[in-house]
Amino acid sequence: MPGAAISRITALLFIATAFVPHIVAAQTRPAGALADPVLTDRFSEFERRAAFANQATYNALTLPSSKGAAICPPQGAATTCQGAVLEVFNNVRELVQTAEEVLTGTDRPFGLNLDIKGLGAALRWTAPEELLAQGSMSKEFLNNQVSMLGNRMAAVRAASRSNLAGLDVGALIRTGYASTDGVPPGSTAGGWSRLSTFFDAAGSFGDKADSTNIGGFEDAFDFRSHEFTLGLDYRFSDNLVAGGLFGYSGRNVDFDASQSVVAGSIESRGYSLIAFAQWDQMRFYASGSLGYQRLNFDTYRRIMFASLDPDVASINTAVAGSPDSNALLATLDFGVPLEWKSIGVDLYVKADYQHLETGRFSESEAPVTGNSGSGFQFDVAGQTIRSLDTAIGIKLQHVWTPDFGVLVPYVRGEYHRQLENGSHGLSTIYAGLPDDVDAAIRQSLDFALQSDAPDKAFHVLSGGVSAVLRGSSRISAAGVAGGGLQGYLQYATVRGRARYNDNVITGGLRYEF
Repeated sequence: MPGAAISRITALLFIATAFVPHIVAAQTRPAGALADPVLTDRFSEFERRAAFANQATYNALTLPSSKGAAICPPQGAATTCQGAVLEVFNNVRELVQTAEEVLTGTDRPFGLNLDIKGLGAALRWTAPEELLAQGSMSKEFLNNQVSMLGNRMAAVRAASRSNLAGLDVGALIRTGYASTDGVPPGSTAGGWSRLSTFFDAAGSFGDKADSTNIGGFEDAFDFRSHEFTLGLDYRFSDNLVAGGLFGYSGRNVDFDASQSVVAGSIESRGYSLIAFAQWDQMRFYASGSLGYQRLNFDTYRRIMFASLDPDVASINTAVAGSPDSNALLATLDFGVPLEWKSIGVDLYVKADYQHLETGRFSESEAPVTGNSGSGFQFDVAGQTIRSLDTAIGIKLQHVWTPDFGVLVPYVRGEYHRQLENGSHGLSTIYAGLPDDVDAAIRQSLDFALQSDAPDKAFHVLSGGVSAVLRGSSRISAAGVAGGGLQGYLQYATVRGRARYNDNVITGGLRYEF
């Protein structure tokens, strides 16, 4: 029947566009109680998109197919309406009939007997917007790795700039000036070790505010993370240093139910590999890096909403998933150092490009105490996230040479401008639908959920101290000094990002062979 086929295709297109975050024109609104303007005009944008998605799914399952019969006819079960398909149908039918109850004031057999506010909250629970946090987690790990690399390059520059503020820092490092048990200051050394290893550790913490109540689609959450970096670099000359680093990250996101209608968490574990090089002259320096990152996630989402109808059970269930992500990054830095006595000033510009992709995956049901309900898991398509962050910065430092070492306290400020500032989409559909329905939806689906647009501009403030903890403790027969130990400790905070607070504490050690 051509007419039925057209109706079914139209319904599938409604599903494809149901969560799209733009103003949906009246002609694209799916037919049904959940999409009635009397209700949706009182919903938030997020609730409205969830209403359209669930109504369109219900329509697709109940409209006749090209083969004639509906998959799940409202009047009675068909042979095709069983298992996972039946679970999805039961869920969307409850929501549709609840909307009918609100509109008509008449009970429905499968309605939840909720008011419009309760229905809006139930709709929120059905959407997997929590998964958008994967992008934030991946980007923050990359940002922290780039930050630690920047601190490491600054330490390299300190060693290669032997006449900073009139002090022969290179000689101090070579001759053990900062060591109580190293090489006596009068010893002769023709150079210092070309090969060094370093270890950095960082911990970050912060939070993100909710945007689902102001037209967005991202929940509030708190986060904490730890990163470790181990690397080697080799000094080819006084000017050129190159090396690589391996980084490991662990990050946890806990969604904030006090701000959003949400419950659950996301954990990630992963690593990064970065190669870098730096060219240093007395009046300028330049550095660059190329890197790769891989993260594995464990997602956990709760779905909980009440039924005030004694004949219809409340929903209390959970779903879990294990997606992964891969990313490529590239950085370029150029700076001009200025010195006056023991005071140093760095003026610099830098650019950081990231291309991140998360893999597609399917959620599965997760055990939960008092479980009631199923069929809320999703098939989730991959995300593609691009970022081009540019910054201009200034660093002020002071070289202090007490008897016990060389200390360089510093403060730094950076103004960042995001040039690739589009939001990214995430395609999701209910899992377990028939292959032909699934294929039709995926073929026409551009995206289902949309992240908040990244901030176009923000700034980073940091302060810390780097130090020669121990000068060279030995000189080889060839007159090369080694065994020196340097370190740093830094606190950084990100300001000017909407709904986002981010703080990072970083420390590291560098050892010269």
